[in-house]
This record gives sequence, structure tokens and C-alpha cells, in this order.
Amino acid sequence: MMACRLNYSRIKYSSYSKDVAVPLSKYSEMMGFIKEEVKNLQAYVFGHAGDGNIHVVVMDNPDDRAQWAQVEDANCMIVLKALDYEGTCTGEHGVGIGKSPFLLKEHGENLRVMKKIKEFFDPEGLLNPGKFFTE
Repeated sequence: MMACRLNYSRIKYSSYSKDVAVPLSKYSEMMGFIKEEVKNLQAYVFGHAGDGNIHVVVMDNPDDRAQWAQVEDANCMIVLKALDYEGTCTGEHGVGIGKSPFLLKEHGENLRVMKKIKEFFDPEGLLNPGKFFTE
């Protein structure tokens, strides 16, 4: 893995690191799906089989818009499959800006309750503004 990082650091590549988590009963299916999704990308996949967490790291050039679109499309397909398997869009990396578009699909109406709880504890919106609730 280190050789891969050193190789790509010489060219203007960036890593695109995402994670999902699925029930253990779907873990091997999810790994197979991910490997198929990233087979044409410079990527590696690893995880924590004991808790269903899977990490996907893609090395590519974000300045190449067509190629980077493939990277983002693969991420979207991976997240949607994890949700189809009753998993989560993020296992341990947190939601942030990149996963917020998937929150409604994952949490449905409960998202409104989450937003109200955040507003209660952070009425001025000082904690991670615009990171979790982007509207």
C-alpha cells in the first residue's frame, strides 16, 4: 500500500476515501459489489469484518473531470447498495458534506427529529455549520 501511495504522490493524484457499513449477513456480498464497482479504478478495499465496516480508497486525478465523475459515481452506487442492504452511508468517518445527500434515504422522517435535536443543543449553529444539515 505504501508503494502505491509513493507512486501516486509523484503525479497529481488525490485519494478519495469513503466508508459504508452493512449487516454482517451482507458483508461478503457488499465486498463483491464494491470490487465490481471499482474494478476500472485505481482503488483498494478493506474493512472490519467483525462490525460490517468497509473502506474504499480510490487514487485518481480530480482535475480529470470525466475520470473523477466515475469515482463519484462508484461512491454513489456503493452507498446506495449499502442502504439497500439496510446498512449505513457511513461506518466511522462521519457524515460531513459528502454523505449528507444520502441522509434522507437512510433516515427518512427521523432526519427532522435529528435536526431539531441539533438546533436544541446548538441554537446558533456554531458546531460544524453546513456539514450535516446542508439546507
